Amino acid sequence: MSGKNNLKYKLDARLTTRVKMLPSKNTFENIDERRSIIGLVNNLKFPFPIRQIKIINFSKEAVSKKLIVGNHGHPRNSGQWEIVLIFGDKKKKYFKFRYKNRNDKKIYEKTLFGGDVAIIPPGCILAFMAISEKARLIEISNKEYNPNNYLKDFLF
Repeated sequence: MSGKNNLKYKLDARLTTRVKMLPSKNTFENIDERRSIIGLVNNLKFPFPIRQIKIINFSKEAVSKKLIVGNHGHPRNSGQWEIVLIFGDKKKKYFKFRYKNRNDKKIYEKTLFGGDVAIIPPGCILAFMAISEKARLIEISNKEYNPNNYLKDFLF
């Protein structure tokens, strides 16, 4: 996807039925005796109020046992969006990412590198398998966690 088209998606659950992938322009990391910083650089715009932010760090056990996170989506009528940002080096692989677009039975798989961004509209299904012990992501949503607002599926 070219840099010029990165943000030409509509956040209208009636119209948007596909997961969008955005490559990062850059990633960075800085560590000293005070703290550790890791980040990504992109032209991200959030055209909805952010209601929830989750930071997810994956354990060594998750990597060695190939444990899956996700295997769910949110109903189309929930209006719940998820934007997932992968932290780490642009040149390193961190996740196997599987997803299913709304109204599509096909399961897609993509390897996610540091700085990759996935935009998941309502009705789409997602799942992650960490392939690096340094796997870390942030998930941003326009809705608060609600256990009744999940579509379960098994992509792995």
